[in-house]
Amino acid sequence: MEKPITDAPISHFSQSTAFRRTLTRAIVYPLGLLIAVTAVFLWQLNSILQITQRVEHSNVIITQASVILNLMVDMETGLRGYWITNDAQFLDPYEEAQAKLESELARLRALVADNDSQTQNLNQIVERIANWRQYAANSLASKTDGQGYTSATWQRIGKEIMDGIREQLATFVEGEDQLRTERIHSAQSTSQFIIIMVILSGLVAGGILAVMAQGWLLQLSRTYERALITSSQQAEEISTQREWLRGVLSSIGEAVIATDMDGTVTFSNQVAAALTGWPIEEARGKPLATVYKVIHTKAAEPPSDTTTTQEVLLSSTDSKRLLTRQGQTIAIDDNTADIKDAHGKRVGTVLVFRDVTRRDQIEQERLRLIESQRRYADLLRRSNEQLHQFAYIASHDLQEPLRMVTSYLQLLEQRYATSLDADAHDFIGFAVDGAARMKELITGLLTYARIETDDQTPHTLTSLQTVLDKVLTNLAAPIADSGTVITQDALPELPADSLQMMQLFQNLISNAIKFRGEQPPHIHIGAEATKDDWHFWVQDNGIGIAPDFQERIFGMFQRARHRSDYAGTGIGLAICKKVVERHHGRIWVESTEGAGTTFHFTLPLENSVP
Repeated sequence: MEKPITDAPISHFSQSTAFRRTLTRAIVYPLGLLIAVTAVFLWQLNSILQITQRVEHSNVIITQASVILNLMVDMETGLRGYWITNDAQFLDPYEEAQAKLESELARLRALVADNDSQTQNLNQIVERIANWRQYAANSLASKTDGQGYTSATWQRIGKEIMDGIREQLATFVEGEDQLRTERIHSAQSTSQFIIIMVILSGLVAGGILAVMAQGWLLQLSRTYERALITSSQQAEEISTQREWLRGVLSSIGEAVIATDMDGTVTFSNQVAAALTGWPIEEARGKPLATVYKVIHTKAAEPPSDTTTTQEVLLSSTDSKRLLTRQGQTIAIDDNTADIKDAHGKRVGTVLVFRDVTRRDQIEQERLRLIESQRRYADLLRRSNEQLHQFAYIASHDLQEPLRMVTSYLQLLEQRYATSLDADAHDFIGFAVDGAARMKELITGLLTYARIETDDQTPHTLTSLQTVLDKVLTNLAAPIADSGTVITQDALPELPADSLQMMQLFQNLISNAIKFRGEQPPHIHIGAEATKDDWHFWVQDNGIGIAPDFQERIFGMFQRARHRSDYAGTGIGLAICKKVVERHHGRIWVESTEGAGTTFHFTLPLENSVP
């Protein structure tokens, strides 16, 4: 059944989102405009307050200048009265003004500290006041000792100085009054600008809000118009979806049963009806425990080494079996999940189960095969053990007769040396040599079998440098006799069987010494770490190996040269290959006949120490 296509949830979500977006704009945009207008208003208001403060500052300066002028007038009046009346009481205004003058001048200086022009004017005023005060002090001193100025002289000097002070103070006050007038005009201009800005801001904000409100209303109108158009479709689509879902659940290959919160069956499909034996209509409204009866059997346990096949099969059976309405049992596997509404609240349960009888049969067959494989593996292991034991015993029993044959032949040759002719001596030599070769072959076979037997022995961290040193000690005599020169790279430590590593290096180095050319042997043992493993090589300058033999020489009893030319059993390289493979590596040869040979082999890099 084709699933009906609907965008009802999407439309509902889009409508809700559009409404929230419009509502947010209706709040945020006017608020933003109000904040902007308020910020401009506060900025202009702050400007007015600053200008007003500067106007008030000018008033204070003008007032302070008037105070200083009054003090100077008091000092002048007191001094004139004293001169006219010769009465010291007339000096009281002079002395009082004299006491206040310094502090008032300091206050005025602090008030005009931010105005360089007025500060310069004040400095001139202070200088003139100091001159007048010096004049007054000199006048009083001259009157006291009777040598004062004449009245005309006093009036002329005092008047000139005081007139200068008055003129300078008038200039000072005029300059400050001009600043005050400018600041008042600035405050008036700013006030007018604020009024205009508030009016314009209100008009602009109102116009913007009106346009935006119109757009929002039109958008809401279109949104809810679409909602009205789709609302009638949603009920039909939901109904269609419900039928589609019911059809899907009815047609899937697994059994499905749905219940409400009370565990009452509200839905089941044809597969569930076939497995439980309860028709769909009869199952609806029944408790789940009535329709779906499950028998729990013994849980499966993992098999041990001593578990029999029958026990494995019995323990692997399913832990759940469905008891049908007709009384039959069916092996099943089931899953349950909560049914939740749009708010995430649980409103029921859905149960999905399936017939796994066929799966159990396949599993039982798989376990039978595993058991058979284990049994055959044990049989093969015992056979290998017996084979290795037989090979060891057989080779050991063969060596004893060979020793006896060799001993008696040598004894025969010693006792009857004078009685035997040359042919007899040759025959005895051939027999002794054959027995010796047979002993070497048996020893090689024992070594090869021992490598197979030790295959399960765990490896320990082994220093290949120590191994090589022991090998060179063992081969000291042939190295010295042949004049062999040996060089090497630094060798690592890695997990290995030290005895087998000695066999590997000793066989390769012995071959390099044995198959030498006319020049003294030069052998190099190299090593380098690659991405995945250690790469080793043993390189010589010997007679080399023909291409036809380079693959065959790693087989048992394979030789590249005739035994009459070079002694040996043909087992050494087979042992090397077995040792390398037991250590999860590989071995190969590169050689040019007459130009030397290089044997390469690899060992795992894991857990090695450079």
